[in-house]
Amino acid sequence: MAASTAPGTWTPTRQNHIVLPEMRVMHGGPIGMRLPEHEHPDIQVGMHFVSPQISRKPQVASDFPSYFSLIPSGKPHVGQWRDGSEVVVTLLSKVQVERATDELLRSSSSEIVSAPCAVDPVILSMGSVLRREFLPDGVGDPFLVDAIGTVLTE
Repeated sequence: MAASTAPGTWTPTRQNHIVLPEMRVMHGGPIGMRLPEHEHPDIQVGMHFVSPQISRKPQVASDFPSYFSLIPSGKPHVGQWRDGSEVVVTLLSKVQVERATDELLRSSSSEIVSAPCAVDPVILSMGSVLRREFLPDGVGDPFLVDAIGTVLTE
């Protein structure tokens, strides 16, 4: 019987998961992992750091995200990344996003839509900063993470 090469399932730990009152930030990689189909009430911004050379051995991913994804509240999705890549996922509460929308648009008539592979230099830069918080020499500063959440919603 051949050995299974299916990726493991990501689980939250103190090293890969920061929880704040209106947001959560999670990190995965550089070992490939998978999350089965799921959904949540939060709006998800995923920053994907892809290694320039994906191989069987984990390598360091790029310091700058290759792309980001936006997943609306309640939309079923699967999480997955390959060996050598990393992902930083920020879950923003609907309340936080609605408050920012009200401040910016002076109305609450907005809708979050999926945006896979979108390019936005501000969001990608925020992803780089968040990723560094999860590296071995990162601080995991909740105030910095909270400030980035504020920037992402505005």
